[in-house]
Amino acid sequence: MAKASNFLMSMYCGDTLLDVYGYVDKDEPSVGHVGGIDIEDVCIADTEISVWEMIHALDFDKFDKQAQESWRG
Repeated sequence: MAKASNFLMSMYCGDTLLDVYGYVDKDEPSVGHVGGIDIEDVCIADTEISVWEMIHALDFDKFDKQAQESWRG
């Protein structure tokens, strides 16, 4: 699914620069929801080589946590 959704950011995972694609999930303070990002694909930077399945197989929760923290700055 490379580049089918919106480019969110580039981030390092170890020594590898990755491009993260997906959507911004906005804050909804009225219901106590703190937004973040919804990741739909991850590619090696500046390529269309998806590593999405590999990230899921290794530890998606760890990657998602790192991506959320990177997004918030």
